[in-house]
Amino acid sequence: MLSILRTVMQILDFRQSQIEKELGWSVSYLGRLLSGSIELRFEHVVDISRAMGLRPEELLRFAYPQWGEPPSEAGRRVREITASLAPRNLAPEHGG
Repeated sequence: MLSILRTVMQILDFRQSQIEKELGWSVSYLGRLLSGSIELRFEHVVDISRAMGLRPEELLRFAYPQWGEPPSEAGRRVREITASLAPRNLAPEHGG
């Protein structure tokens, strides 16, 4: 994930200092994260992606692209159960 973060930052032309300032982090905090001196947590990934204008899931897709393989049995069950929880795209009502 560290490599993905560095690569995306480079592609989008973000400097570490820009992201640190955007997130209110101290100078060199991001550098220590990216070097592995500080353990990278999920909330760091979310914060950094948003600071670069990406939705977290977009960044995660770079790290974990779809393989085209069928989901595991557990993955299939989770998809089936959560499908009913997903918000539906409803067409706006006309008239009235």
